[in-house]
Amino acid sequence: MLIFLNKLSDYTGKIFFLILHLPLLIVIFFLHKYHFKILFWGLNIFLIFHLFIHIVFKNHKFNKFKSKHSLLLIMGMSLVSIISLLIKIFN
Repeated sequence: MLIFLNKLSDYTGKIFFLILHLPLLIVIFFLHKYHFKILFWGLNIFLIFHLFIHIVFKNHKFNKFKSKHSLLLIMGMSLVSIISLLIKIFN
């Protein structure tokens, strides 16, 4: 479903998808150390948006992220993000 990754085999696509997340992890560690407020707001908003994207594309013919485990993680992270933002806003 992702551009360029959809032309790879399932195994190669999964490996490439995971490798693409390594720079993201480095950025998260940097922001945690030096710019926590940006990380807090950015990550929480992204995780809510991430759930929205999965909901919008849940019936897409190339969507392979349909396992209960994936959906539970995505929904759980979004729920925690919503709660974190509500606590931050109303505290």
